[in-house]
Amino acid sequence: MTHSSRSLMVWGCISSKGVDELVFIDGILDKNKYLSILKDNLIKSANNMNIRGSFKFYQAMIQNINRK
Repeated sequence: MTHSSRSLMVWGCISSKGVDELVFIDGILDKNKYLSILKDNLIKSANNMNIRGSFKFYQAMIQNINRK
C-alpha cells in the first residue's frame, strides 16, 4: 500500500446553532488568504445558521499559517 504525503486544509464554522459548509483551502495559507476566507465566509456562515446581531469569533488551531 502506498501512502500519499498530501494534506487537506479546510476552514469551517461551528456554533451552538449548528455547523456550516467547509471551505477547502488550496496551496499555502498565509495571512492574506486567511483574511480573505473570513471576509468571504464568516458573516455568510453566521447568516446560514440564523445567528443575528452580534457574535464572538474565536479561532483555533492556526499555528500553521505562513506569516510572511
